[in-house]
Formats: sequence, structure tokens, C-alpha cells
Amino acid sequence: KSELKRRGIPGRFHQATLDSFECNTATLNNAKRSCEMWLENKKGWLLLSGPPGVGKTHLLCGMARKVKRCMYVSAVDFFQSERSRIETKLQAATDLFSYTGVLFFDELGAGMGTDWERDLIHRLVAFRYDESLPTVFATNFRFGTGTSRSLEKSGRVLPHTISRMLGECHVVEIDSADRRSNSASK
Repeated sequence: KSELKRRGIPGRFHQATLDSFECNTATLNNAKRSCEMWLENKKGWLLLSGPPGVGKTHLLCGMARKVKRCMYVSAVDFFQSERSRIETKLQAATDLFSYTGVLFFDELGAGMGTDWERDLIHRLVAFRYDESLPTVFATNFRFGTGTSRSLEKSGRVLPHTISRMLGECHVVEIDSADRRSNSASK
């Protein structure tokens, strides 16, 4: 468990594996298969897109358990870590702007969408793009659709960040019901 914590995997997901991911619909089965295929060569970028509660974090953490050199981070934790680093004038324990392992970045588009947050996301994406580093993203927004519910129309990410992502990401749409609300009603 200390290894999982070091990789940033939240305690709730320490037991999450791809095998334990329940695939009761074709879209969930496709998402799991896409994650397994990406893990075979760990090249390029994968983006899981879908509403809250469909299992994106479970999939990211399950993938992270299969990769020796990786880091899982959510956008909100990333922002908080950077705020703390700036306030204390200390070097971050894990500087994501120079991290070259596989990055599992959850909740892309979360936060308030401030200029500072958009800049941080851009710097992270630009570094990983320029260095061709394997990255897996998850977002509650649609991606690459240009619709009003898409990440590119949300204002949470800069246009030049979106451009880099559009060129790199294999997008997997997970169109399913919220698993958390379904399990709470049982």
C-alpha cells in the first residue's frame, strides 16, 4: 500500500484493478478494453471522457497498478500542491512539470477555470507533448466534439492546450449511468 500511496493512488482505489472493473454495458467493456490495449505499449495519450461516476478513476487507478514508473494525480490535487509549493517557496516533492514516467491525470477540467489553472494545465500538457511522454487523462467533459458540453468549449483549458491534445489523444467516450448513485439506491 505504501507503493500505491507513493504513486498517488487514493486509498479508496487501492484495490481497484482492471479485472475488478464491472463491465455491464458495451461502452464500459469498450473503455476497459481500450485501457488494456493502451497498456500493451504505453505510447501516446489516452483520454477517458464521461459523466461523473462511470468508472474513469477506477480505470486510471487500475492501469496505474500495472505500471512500475507512474504517478496518479487529480487536477484539484495538482492545483493545491502548486499553491502550497508557491506559498512555502519549496520544491514540490514530485514536480509534474519534469516527471517523465507515465502520468495518469484525473479530473481534467475540474477547478474554477482561472487563468492560473489554465496556465498550469497548459504547461503540463506542453511539456508532456514536447517530450512525447505517455499520459492518460480523464475528464467529465466530452472531448473533441466542439459541443457546448465539451472541454474545448468549457473555457477550462486554453485553445493551444486543446490543439496539442487533439493531435495526441485517443478518446474513449464512456456513456453510462453513474455507478455511485446506482449503488447508493440498492
